[in-house]
Amino acid sequence: ELREKRFRTSAEVREHIGSLSVSATPRAIGRQRKSPADAILTDNRSAFAESFRVSWTKIHFAVAGPKSVSVGGGGPGVALGITSAASGEGKSVHALGLARTAALAGETVVLVDADLRRSGVSRLMHQDFEYTLGDFLRGRCTADDVVLVEERSGIHFVPGAPTDIAWTTPELQRFFDFIEHLNHRYSVVIIDLPPIVGLAETIRLAPAADHVALVIRWGRSERQFVQFALDSLRAAGLSTIAVILNDVDLKAQRRRGYRDYHTAAYTDKELYRRPPAGFRDPVPAVPAPLLASAAAPSDTSYSDTSYKINGARPRRGDKHGDPAGSVNSDIARLYDRYRG
Repeated sequence: ELREKRFRTSAEVREHIGSLSVSATPRAIGRQRKSPADAILTDNRSAFAESFRVSWTKIHFAVAGPKSVSVGGGGPGVALGITSAASGEGKSVHALGLARTAALAGETVVLVDADLRRSGVSRLMHQDFEYTLGDFLRGRCTADDVVLVEERSGIHFVPGAPTDIAWTTPELQRFFDFIEHLNHRYSVVIIDLPPIVGLAETIRLAPAADHVALVIRWGRSERQFVQFALDSLRAAGLSTIAVILNDVDLKAQRRRGYRDYHTAAYTDKELYRRPPAGFRDPVPAVPAPLLASAAAPSDTSYSDTSYKINGARPRRGDKHGDPAGSVNSDIARLYDRYRG
């Protein structure tokens, strides 16, 4: 009964929530566990990094459509909020990971840490900051002062820090104006929002985003909390475009007999292995000579023992008695004639 209260596969998520786009992120393993979002930069061929590219592609399609090269489409940018039902479900890792993935895909990206209770994204950056979002909301610095750059990925970043900000009406309006300002400077604005359950400010902050993605954790997020989060976003008139099933234990899925089409490929080690040492670049292809059927004109005729090309009977074979040599030479001459 306890197992049924939590999500184990992407199919269960889709069945529960309906038609929203669903993607899955496998559990970080080995060195990835220390700083999962760094795998996108340091282990780009891993299944973990690929799962972020899949999630970003689905979000891109949901926002801009499959034929759009950029999410912004040449106009104002798109603000995407990342949240979760409860804390500890991986929303901050996904906010940072999706921001880096979008930047590597060619988008101009700014990541805003708006979770001023935990500031998970800022802790993942491992940097010291002179100014934070809280300072900007209180008027202690300008917008340019608070926007930093991560050189490794190229994303711009607005750090946060745990603070007792009350989100008064002036502070809330300043936040909305700030996000709108960023929308005109970047093609993608990703906002790391606080969790929904038990907190008041999330639903007040979320309307600053054009769309919202909800992160839930494999085997941990309870269905009633996920449904509450979706209902809360819907009641606030917010567009929830994606649900990401995070921290999927691939070994446990196989052991317990769960089949998940979203994560099946991530178990294929051959698909995500690194190129072997000394791997050479492919040799440029050389155009092959045309086949006789392609090179010969329409009056080519065939017989059991020989055939004619352009009405002329080819020479009998070479000195070894093999007709292939003379035929191939005639084909080569025809190839040069028609190519010229």
